[in-house]
Amino acid sequence: EIPDTIPFAPSAGSNQNEDLLPASNKANNTVGTANSAVTNAAAGTTSSSDTASRSQRRQRQQQQQQSSKQQQQQQQQTLLPIAEDASATANQQQQQQQQTVLPIAEDASATANVSGNNKKDSFCVDTFKTEKCHKKQAHTTSLCPFYHDSKDRRRKQLKYISTWCPYVYDRRRKNGDVSACPEGDECMYAHTRYELMFHPNNYKTEQCK
Repeated sequence: EIPDTIPFAPSAGSNQNEDLLPASNKANNTVGTANSAVTNAAAGTTSSSDTASRSQRRQRQQQQQQSSKQQQQQQQQTLLPIAEDASATANQQQQQQQQTVLPIAEDASATANVSGNNKKDSFCVDTFKTEKCHKKQAHTTSLCPFYHDSKDRRRKQLKYISTWCPYVYDRRRKNGDVSACPEGDECMYAHTRYELMFHPNNYKTEQCK
């Protein structure tokens, strides 16, 4: 009799394939592990090389900075004496110029003072109270360089001597009437106290007391 079902009988080839599948998987796993190890090793080598290059760069930068600092210090040490010598030379030149200019300035100042005093003295002797004042406002007539009446007038032409005119002099007022002299401006004597005070024979001939 033929049975209703036929039991499955695997062939020899199917058993061999089943035995071979796990071996291939194991080989693939082994190859993957090896590849990952190689990759990790390469990555580690790359990171270590990057670290080494960074450290070398830092060292180079530090060396460059140190060398630049040393060069700057050498330049400063070289230039400092030159600057000090230049400053000392400039100071000496200034001192020499001051020593040269100071006497000249003193002489010029003294000359200016003398010339100023001479001009003032010349004005007092030659011009003071020789022209009529035209000021209308009130002022101190004794300090005014112009005369105001016949009593404080001085003649321009110095034809008189430093002695009071006997016709004009009045002991009570120490200034007489100019019209009392018959010779007028042609008189050889002084008619006013200003003519007597600012006469060259009297002006600044005695020390102030």
